[in-house]
Amino acid sequence: MLALTPKQQPLEMVHLNSRNSIAFRGEVNDESIAKLETSVAALVKERGHSAYPIYIVLDSPGGDVGSGSDFIEFARSIPNLHTISVFAASMAAGMVEGIEGRRLILRNGTLMFHRAKVGLQGQVGEGEFESRLAYIKRQLEDMELQNASRMLMTLAEYKQKIKDELWLYGPDAVISHAADKTVDLVCSQELIDQRSTEVQCSLFGCAEIKFSGCPLFRAPVSIKVQ
Repeated sequence: MLALTPKQQPLEMVHLNSRNSIAFRGEVNDESIAKLETSVAALVKERGHSAYPIYIVLDSPGGDVGSGSDFIEFARSIPNLHTISVFAASMAAGMVEGIEGRRLILRNGTLMFHRAKVGLQGQVGEGEFESRLAYIKRQLEDMELQNASRMLMTLAEYKQKIKDELWLYGPDAVISHAADKTVDLVCSQELIDQRSTEVQCSLFGCAEIKFSGCPLFRAPVSIKVQ
């Protein structure tokens, strides 16, 4: 009987339901992180025992460094909290590296790291601008050190790799130590039927967008223009 090669070996199957997982979609900002913290706290209260894992499934382009760093700090007090990357870029990838649990990724998942972009205003010349810039640079340096350490690199190596963006496909993320393991997901029927609603607005008006609770359903299940 022929043995399976490593690529043919079946992946670990993670079973998601409404009591052990949260789908984090969209931008990392103060509002989305506040909602995530509330949802995680509710699951922690419900599970009752730290032996049961909680999974944050990320499908996010990233966003604000301060907001993401706040969640990393919040997560330090929660044992058995893990991430699963569907698509995690920029600060979302920083959250993957910053949260201390297992860094799981779909076999076709994506992690992306790049240099931060900032927009600042303030008095120039030993004024507000320099003070704010120094604060942001210190915050970014802390995140970059955290990422480099988790990915088993020096800070200089990390900065060189992300200079022109570092895109990592599922198995390559594991090889590069940006993730711990590739996995497959299966959602409970209850989670598939669950709906979360977001209202998104533009110059052309607002729309009510509904997503399935299962993060494998990446596209909205319905869009209603208001």
